[in-house]
Amino acid sequence: MLKASDVVLDKKTEKFAVNYADSLKKRGRLNRLNAVDFSPPSGRSKVGVAEVPEEYLDCLEKFPKGIRDLKDGVTVDIYSFKKGDESKLSLMGFFDISMSNHEKVTVVEYSQFGSIICNRKHLKFGIGCRLMMRIIRQRKGAKINTPQQITASVIFRKAEVNYSMQTFGITGPGVGGLNQAGALTEDTYNKFITEVSNMIVKAYDEDSRYIINPQPLFLKRK
Repeated sequence: MLKASDVVLDKKTEKFAVNYADSLKKRGRLNRLNAVDFSPPSGRSKVGVAEVPEEYLDCLEKFPKGIRDLKDGVTVDIYSFKKGDESKLSLMGFFDISMSNHEKVTVVEYSQFGSIICNRKHLKFGIGCRLMMRIIRQRKGAKINTPQQITASVIFRKAEVNYSMQTFGITGPGVGGLNQAGALTEDTYNKFITEVSNMIVKAYDEDSRYIINPQPLFLKRK
């Protein structure tokens, strides 16, 4: 599990990340989409368009455009967030979350991803789905270090956990079933893994009706 607080972005990448999060938030509020497009600085006035800082403009044409451009593989990454990490949660599409001093949020990211080299830096892009688990209450003896432990604690009534599940960089049939929220149950995590796997496989079909728009993965380190 990667601690989000351990991920430190350089100033240029942080500027890109802030622009991206701002655009994603605006677009999500207007039409509930899960992706933004990219353009030179002049495009910032357009809703749903993230401004690419000058330092990355020469790489704009190399940004992945489809699922077959994401050649690095499929991974399941787990991130841990604490108070002070709210801005990094926004990079994953989870906004307006205020955490208490002792609260912990776990995000499972299942992604098909790829990368480009720009200014001697690796920029990661991907599509997939994220499962955010927020622990509301926990009892003595509850283990909450991994998604499996969190699920087990819910099953044995040692913890109460709310979740939010949302796709990123992919829209189309089947996506609606993954954009869910509610109280975590013993089936939630297994359903998440199964349905995202099926979604990515179907996205490769020649007659696929999914719309693919790879998004930057600023926290990914693999």
